[in-house]
Amino acid sequence: MSFTLWLSAEEERILEGIMRLEGTRSKEAAAIKAILDKGDQLDAERQARETPATSAATLPGQSSPRRG
Repeated sequence: MSFTLWLSAEEERILEGIMRLEGTRSKEAAAIKAILDKGDQLDAERQARETPATSAATLPGQSSPRRG
């Protein structure tokens, strides 16, 4: 896969920081890593939003169900 990066000066500085932290030697590798990390983050946030509460009793102000 091949792509061209068109980055602003600020984006270049951010990418250079990512490259230093991760030890990557190419802008392409750093950009791909950042994209994959962001995708993972978005997936985790989406799953957290879609996961229903475990029970109504865990919500603030709710009484716990009777047992016994």
